[in-house]
Amino acid sequence: MSTLTILQTTIFKRSPLQSAQLPDADKATVMAGVNFELSAYKLEQGHLKITLKNPKDWIGGRNTWYVFATHVKVVEPQGATLAVSAKQRASGVKLAVPFFSQVDNKFEPMRTCNTSSCAMAAKFLGAKISGDDEYYRHVIKYGDTTDHNAQTSALEDVGIISIWHTDLGFDDLDKSLELGLPVVIGILHRGSLENPTGGHMVVVIGKNSIGGNYVVNDPYGSLLDPKGAYTGDVSNGNGAVYPRQVLARRWLMDGAATGWGRLFVKPVKG
Repeated sequence: MSTLTILQTTIFKRSPLQSAQLPDADKATVMAGVNFELSAYKLEQGHLKITLKNPKDWIGGRNTWYVFATHVKVVEPQGATLAVSAKQRASGVKLAVPFFSQVDNKFEPMRTCNTSSCAMAAKFLGAKISGDDEYYRHVIKYGDTTDHNAQTSALEDVGIISIWHTDLGFDDLDKSLELGLPVVIGILHRGSLENPTGGHMVVVIGKNSIGGNYVVNDPYGSLLDPKGAYTGDVSNGNGAVYPRQVLARRWLMDGAATGWGRLFVKPVKG
């Protein structure tokens, strides 16, 4: 039997959203030091999804809740402990974001990295789209595929709220991944690290626990392909690992908080 210990006063929630986004009926405050017996639990989007075992512990007649994983500790019967810190989660995570290649797009395959990247993130977040070709039809209603405002409007069309930024850094990537949200970023994908050029969009979907390197879905292939940048199979961009020092030069080329990127807030439709 697993035991859940509340490490700090926290909020139990009916879904893994920020508590401010939920009605009062879908959240409950639980004080530090309280223990619960669990019949099941699993990590999900930076939270633990828990099922309370004893009916006397159920809150509002409900036994299934979400709680921030950093606020609790689970102890297994054999004494094994699951205590997940924000740093641990952000430093070793890979979101199950689908991979869409831009090179097979029906329209503008050589310049739709932004559309393919946003479509990957949107599909992961619950948008009812079949892929990037379908999503492209939303984009062109508002402007060019390279237009970030057009992408914002297209994402809203398919039920996703996002905000385009030009002042992001590695902390923003880590915080978003901790919440279970991917990030679309703009990199200079051509030239050397000393003199990067170009302009390209990829999706940050995770971070390795060793070295702090980031996992991306790159719709054009792999910048670090052993055969040479983007000369291998495009599928090599599916879960490609881009070292932190590479992104420091190709994403944050103008300083620590100068990264271009799109942060996702939440789905707005069911």
